[in-house]
Amino acid sequence: MIKLNQFKRIILLIGLLSFGLSTIISQPYASIEITSNEMENSEETVSNYQMVHNFQLYDADGKLFRLSDYSGQVVVLSFVKNIKKKKIGHNLMKENQMWLEALTEQYPTDIIICGIKEMTDIPRIIPKAFIRSTLRKESFRFLIDWEGEVFNDYYINQLFTIMVIDANGQVYYKSSDEFSDSNFSKLSGKINKLIN
Repeated sequence: MIKLNQFKRIILLIGLLSFGLSTIISQPYASIEITSNEMENSEETVSNYQMVHNFQLYDADGKLFRLSDYSGQVVVLSFVKNIKKKKIGHNLMKENQMWLEALTEQYPTDIIICGIKEMTDIPRIIPKAFIRSTLRKESFRFLIDWEGEVFNDYYINQLFTIMVIDANGQVYYKSSDEFSDSNFSKLSGKINKLIN
């Protein structure tokens, strides 16, 4: 039988873990201040089209997403690395949301839009159900890359990357630019070439 003091310690530990974990998970992204030198290579139109690796990941609701199910369609993937620093994480999430909202508004049915969250540095002690429930609160569908395999397959090294995959299953465009009207116009121009 657990003594009262042991019980209180357990409750306190659970509370502290919950607070710490919610900080790590609920605000995993940030808008990072990037210098102009770092931005120079943050965008690329992929000249030697790279065929995408088919992948399948589960989203926060437990539904399976297979890239091959969207063959013949333009797909935009928003890759976001997990960041433990609360402020950076929160800002990355806001940045991601601005991109996805603008894309959804401009292309409500023309393209497939999905976020992918890398979760390799989440401590194993945190239940996956807790992570899923936190990501379900986001306004967009997030796939969860628990092992970072998709991030590795697509050579995602930035904290945030937008990738456009054309209807032939090739990477057409990649960018790690901050959200702005001009950067969104660039992205829209690339997408419009593919859907018109």
